[in-house]
Amino acid sequence: MDVAFQMEGMDEVIIVDACRTGAAPGTLYEIPGHEVEAPPLTQMNLHAFRWDNAIAFGRWLLKDDYPSKATVFLIEGTCFDFGMDISPEVAQSMETLVNELLKRYNPDKLPTHPIPGLVVHGIRDTSQAEEASHES
Repeated sequence: MDVAFQMEGMDEVIIVDACRTGAAPGTLYEIPGHEVEAPPLTQMNLHAFRWDNAIAFGRWLLKDDYPSKATVFLIEGTCFDFGMDISPEVAQSMETLVNELLKRYNPDKLPTHPIPGLVVHGIRDTSQAEEASHES
């Protein structure tokens, strides 16, 4: 829920997380926040409050102080078992995403302090890498 409050007055919000869709591990999805926001369900507890709920809650709570743009990056994970290491595909995707975000945004404008409640995971599109490996 802290993420919703941290959005106040920001021009843009970027959320990065893992997903499980059945696609190849490391596949990157870039989705406008308004397409995936989900209002919190009634009687939801704070442990079940997710980033998609935070987007919807933030829009409702902050009104005119809500960011003009929210973008969600999702990476297809490999294994979601507790304690498992991150896969090489996902690790490479994280690096690719960081490089892409640095290209898009002036690094001087990126926050230099941690944002409370924000958990960042990385992602990338592996389809080009897979095509290249099939061609060789």
